[in-house]
Amino acid sequence: MGSILKANCKACGFNQEVYFGAGMSDFKVNCSVPVYNLKTKTFLVKNNLNSAEKAEGDMFYNNPRMFEGNIEAEPYHQWNDFLLKKTRNFCPDCKRYSLEFVDVGCFD
Repeated sequence: MGSILKANCKACGFNQEVYFGAGMSDFKVNCSVPVYNLKTKTFLVKNNLNSAEKAEGDMFYNNPRMFEGNIEAEPYHQWNDFLLKKTRNFCPDCKRYSLEFVDVGCFD
């Protein structure tokens, strides 16, 4: 079962719902995760398991450049081996490390 998360920045008010993980029918081929594209300056969700979806400039939010602190020493979301830090993530709007990923529900 995947998670529905709210990407929320307390500094600038950026707010977007994102899907994280996968459902029962596609968990072997899908792992939806938030991505920031450095070239296009866009925040989106992509399938981390599908290399065809990845574009030049994609920075997945498990990359240490996308958060402050130690991902394993602080609260995080997890889908299989993909860890997503809950706090102090890079905000696509204000460019501060003030983005939080907050649980709002599940999907299947």
